[in-house]
Amino acid sequence: MNIIRKIKLNSLGYYQFTDKEKEIVEIIENNFKNLTKENNDYKNDNDIVFSYNGYYLNISLKYYNLLTEDIIEDICLYYYKFIPKQILAMGEFTIITSRVGF
Repeated sequence: MNIIRKIKLNSLGYYQFTDKEKEIVEIIENNFKNLTKENNDYKNDNDIVFSYNGYYLNISLKYYNLLTEDIIEDICLYYYKFIPKQILAMGEFTIITSRVGF
């Protein structure tokens, strides 16, 4: 079962998180919910969390290292209603290609 479903079930009282899941849920709650969209950028305060241009999802390296790509895809689909074709990690000086999707 994916983490987004577990969050929904937990909010309804039907599921209790493990300690590892609590860490992931805290990352999602603090960094990925209620982002503001500015052009193609999704921001948390002034920090760009990710950019999406209809094909590529460029996610900040600090968030890319915290979550798996499956969780990132679930977040995009559930909260922002899109599925990225390719996920890239934005480093300070380079973009690290991750994988090609569907």
